[in-house]
Amino acid sequence: MKVHTVIPILSATLVLLICIPLIAYADNPVNIRITNIRGTQFTVSWKTRLPEKGQIIFGENPEKTDSWQILYDDRGETIIDDIHYITLRHLIPDTVYYFDIVSGDTIDNQQGKHHIQKTSGILNIPDGSCLAVGQVFIDNERQQPAYDSIIYITIHNNDPDQQTSSTESCILSQNNGGYWAIEMANAVTLTHDSRYIFSCNNSRALIEVESGNNGSAQILTPLIDDTNGYIPTISLDNEIRDILFILDFLSNKHHDFQINYSRYDKNEDSRINLSDILMMLENIASQQE
Repeated sequence: MKVHTVIPILSATLVLLICIPLIAYADNPVNIRITNIRGTQFTVSWKTRLPEKGQIIFGENPEKTDSWQILYDDRGETIIDDIHYITLRHLIPDTVYYFDIVSGDTIDNQQGKHHIQKTSGILNIPDGSCLAVGQVFIDNERQQPAYDSIIYITIHNNDPDQQTSSTESCILSQNNGGYWAIEMANAVTLTHDSRYIFSCNNSRALIEVESGNNGSAQILTPLIDDTNGYIPTISLDNEIRDILFILDFLSNKHHDFQINYSRYDKNEDSRINLSDILMMLENIASQQE
């Protein structure tokens, strides 16, 4: 019998990082990520400066691009947005695929070398379930769901080797009522050759939200048993949490995750320290005047 566990987050221990959207020039894709890697599929996601129609052109032979297939956004062929989310399905296990990213009239083909991703082998069926569920809002009042946001979640296991899992993802569309859900039992190792071994009660997760021009956010949370029905809620509009994140960073709570130094080094001294917090507080105070 499967045991279903929901990933919760305690508000008292919540660490949230709000990021200013990266600047894209022309329609070049930024924040390109490959997630949900399986034997027969993987997902490619990215963002652009302006809303565009996104496509993936892919195939097995880089010398025969004329025969490659075209795929559109998971939300539909007519979707025009500044975030793009496309899943390549019905693939062959243990096979290298080449693909180009199309954003409007711009084609990113890595200067003719193409993007490359190999599918995994067919792995064993997951043992049990670990369901991550949450909500994302644009506003702090939690009135406006951040539809068309991409949710990324990566598990970090303290035992035995400090390695993270491969990242799983989903897109928050209007079809799911403002909630996102990801089955983390599908998580695999970084080499994609075996299931990632972890415990929902004794591991941590980095949950990231990419919402294009609406902003982005991260939370770092332990995976603990949900006994009270609590669902993690993320708001994209909260400057104070930048400061909280820096304080936790200075307490060495984020040493095992990549930190966006350019986002927090306000005085540009190549360090994240209390001086950056003071500059952020001054900025918040000036906004209240």
